[in-house]
Amino acid sequence: MYTNRVALYFYDFIFEKGLEEAWKNWEKSSEHIADHKAKIKEHGGKPPKPEYVLSMEHANYTVLE
Repeated sequence: MYTNRVALYFYDFIFEKGLEEAWKNWEKSSEHIADHKAKIKEHGGKPPKPEYVLSMEHANYTVLE
């Protein structure tokens, strides 16, 4: 899906704009945003958990004053 678009942004990095500008353009691109939205939809409306997060637990704390 991204093959041509990634190549264009990589070209921007190497020959024209520099890394920061190319990265900003990629982050704002419709293809990149559409991929994020698709992944959120696949995971029931929530962003997918990153691979490096092994587990998440939530706890309640009672504070005594």
